[in-house]
Formats: sequence, structure tokens, C-alpha cells
Amino acid sequence: MKAILPIVTERLRSLGLSKYQALAYLSLVSLRDWATKNEIMREAKKYGNLPLTRVYAVLSALESKGLLEKSKGYPKKYIAHATFSALKGLVDDRKQELDRIVDEAWKLGLHRLTTSEGMWELGTEEDAVYLTRAMWQRASSSIHLMTRTGDWIESNGLLPILKEKLSDKNFEMAVIYTEPKYLPFEKREKARKTAQTLSRMGVQVYQQVPTTFRLDVVDAGHKEGGEALFFLYEENKQARYYRYYTRIPSAVTSFARLFALSILGSKENANTLHKAVSYQTSRLRIDRLLFQG
Repeated sequence: MKAILPIVTERLRSLGLSKYQALAYLSLVSLRDWATKNEIMREAKKYGNLPLTRVYAVLSALESKGLLEKSKGYPKKYIAHATFSALKGLVDDRKQELDRIVDEAWKLGLHRLTTSEGMWELGTEEDAVYLTRAMWQRASSSIHLMTRTGDWIESNGLLPILKEKLSDKNFEMAVIYTEPKYLPFEKREKARKTAQTLSRMGVQVYQQVPTTFRLDVVDAGHKEGGEALFFLYEENKQARYYRYYTRIPSAVTSFARLFALSILGSKENANTLHKAVSYQTSRLRIDRLLFQG
């Protein structure tokens, strides 16, 4: 144990444990049974120094991380959870922390690639998925999404974020996707299932004719300012997507209006304009659609 201690300690610290937390956890693992505070400290002396004044705080931190269990009786005893799932929990926690750090980097503009002032170009689909996740986690009032099928939402693990957001009755999410009959046959059923899943969650789902344009608008019109992610498809000698991100208020507002106009042209609202001329409130209804968000 002592021979590999520096390596194991380094690995645990890279997963977010402090020096004393790593020492206490490894001491418990090597004891392989329930142990009191004093027994843990005696074991720890074989590998390093665990201060008496820190031991309870260290053990409490390990318990909160799911790495040990505490007895209910007195004197208090502890046993290590030396399992793969326990250590996997550390990895997941660390990943969330790194995601938060990278998200802050985006806010500070550290990934800016100047296409024009206030615009960022993303290099890959992975960048776009990561940024979509960060945008949706930040969203406080609305998410408006225009996409071809939407199956990437579930495959990239984004549904839990939507469930959390939609638990707030005031939160609005709407999705416009390509009507399945316009999709390749093998993609139709998946598109229908994705639409059904989103609809059951409380998402407003609309269908439209095929488009190569993808748009994601978050918190348009919000006092804190919104943000937008959009894809442009260019088919020259080598077809490719151009992916852009912006927080420019006028651009975000324009995208929100484009989204509203697309809803007007969707299959579900094909008769909206026809009905509008029959009601005195028509102007208010159309304005609400065009300038929502």
C-alpha cells in the first residue's frame, strides 16, 4: 500500500479530494472494516499526517461525496465505500465542476474567433452540443429551437435539462422540426418519437417543410439579455455547416422574430392568418406571435 500511495493519492486529488481527504479515505480502505476516528488516525500515521483538528471535517466531506458510511450508534464508526460506482461519482462531480469552469470561460469570451464583433464561430458539432448544454442550463425564461429532427437532444443527454426547466410553469419551450414525410424513411419514426417525447414533457412542438437552417434562441427579450446559436449550410465544392454563437441583443431579437414567423408558417398554424381576419383581436394575436419572447 505504502509503495503505491503517492500515485493513488495523486489520482484521488485529481478527482477533487484534498490531501487530507485522500489520506483518510485510503486509511479507511486499508482497514477494510468499520473503524473509529482514533483507529483511522492510527492507520493514517503509516502514510502521513492527519491533524486531529481536521479529522471530523474530512470524514464529513468524504461522507457527502459518497465515499464512506457513518454508523448511527456511539462511538461513531466509519467504513469506506471502495467501489467502482463510488469512484465514478467523483469523476462525475469533477466533470460537472470542469463544465462550470469552461462555461465561465465562454462567458468571458476566451473562445472568441473573430468573424465579426460579438460573433463566435464554432469549429465542430461537439462544440455546438457543449454550448447548447451550457445555454440551456443558463436559460431562465425560454428556449426556442428550430432543428431538422431533434433526435440529437436525447442522444446527447439533454432531456434532463429540459425536464428541470419545464418544471417551472412559467418557462416556455417551443420546437420546430421537419415534418417526418420530408425526411429519409429510416429517420421518420425516430423523429416522430422525439416529437412525442418533447410534447409529453410540455414542449410546444411544430412541424414545417425541410430546412437546412438550425436555430437555438435562449431568453430572447429577457432583461439579462438572450443568446443564440445558429447553423448555416453552404453547398459549394465542399458542403459544410457554419456554426455561430452570438449575444448581440439585436441579433438575438431578430432570430426570435424569425422563429415566430416560422411558427406562423408551420403545419399546425397554417390557418392562423386566415382566422386572424375574422377576429377583432387579430392584430394583438399576430403581434404576440411575431414578437414573443
